[in-house]
Amino acid sequence: MTEYFIYEKENKNFALPVTSVLEIVETDQIEDLSLDLYGCVGGIVNRQKLVPVFDSVTLGLKQKINETGITTIIIVLCDDVAFGLTMDNFVGVDKLTTRSKINELNDEEKENDVVSAVVGYQKSTLTIFSPEYISKKVLEKIDEQTLTTEQGELEGDLLEPNSHKGPFNQFLCISIENINLAIPIEQVREVIEEYEVTPIFNVPDILRGLINLRGNVIACLDISKEIGLQKKSLSMTTKFIIISFKDSTIALCADVVHGINDLYLHKIQKPDSVLDERQQEFVQGIYEEVDKTLLLLSVSDIFETEYLQEYTDMKPMSQ
Repeated sequence: MTEYFIYEKENKNFALPVTSVLEIVETDQIEDLSLDLYGCVGGIVNRQKLVPVFDSVTLGLKQKINETGITTIIIVLCDDVAFGLTMDNFVGVDKLTTRSKINELNDEEKENDVVSAVVGYQKSTLTIFSPEYISKKVLEKIDEQTLTTEQGELEGDLLEPNSHKGPFNQFLCISIENINLAIPIEQVREVIEEYEVTPIFNVPDILRGLINLRGNVIACLDISKEIGLQKKSLSMTTKFIIISFKDSTIALCADVVHGINDLYLHKIQKPDSVLDERQQEFVQGIYEEVDKTLLLLSVSDIFETEYLQEYTDMKPMSQ
């Protein structure tokens, strides 16, 4: 089975292989490219490349573009060709079994080669894009995406000021109140909301209760106190990040899900340089960005917490 990045745009579900997702960016500066590319709403500059941006609904479903402010864009990289897809909300990362172009597609959908498959997912339809086909179309219209001057120098005033190089890992970035957190993307299964949490009595505040996730009962954790905040109030707008480690799964409370970012390994600092001992309990590192500080969560430490043993399949590492 292939692992897919699943997202939502205008209440429609879309997906593409997670290996092709480079990062998620937010911008309100999309320039007109005047390219004959169906569904292309313009372009942005990302990582020293001119990146055409496609409206997901138009591209995948051949529906009219909804003229709204576009702020969240998935940057996709396939065979060194980059393009963007518009997104409203991150749904999750999941393994799916697909087959190319199921028989039930109508004639118009069968001609839409940007779609590699359409499958049922969580009582809805999931349209899966083909990065290979889209990148091929981009390559037909843009000979060279890298920005250069006449002298061959990189066009510095058009490039992002903080273009870093070096090995990186991808993280899902979330926040609880004013604290920004990052979770390794390979351990995120999905993001859910509007779920009821059944309380458990005589347990620490971190364990808020249990969630019935499609027939599977999982523990719901709130790490607010552990990172220096007050106990969180849960509501229908609370986001629950479903994370897995080994054979166990839990839900982690959050206020906002910002998206997926690349975090460069050489920029990760030790948490003891900033946090006190209690705040370090579930934090494996600190990452400084231009406008915020990210706390990198240690998923293994969260799962191996002693009072969580009863509600997961985990055993202490010492055993």
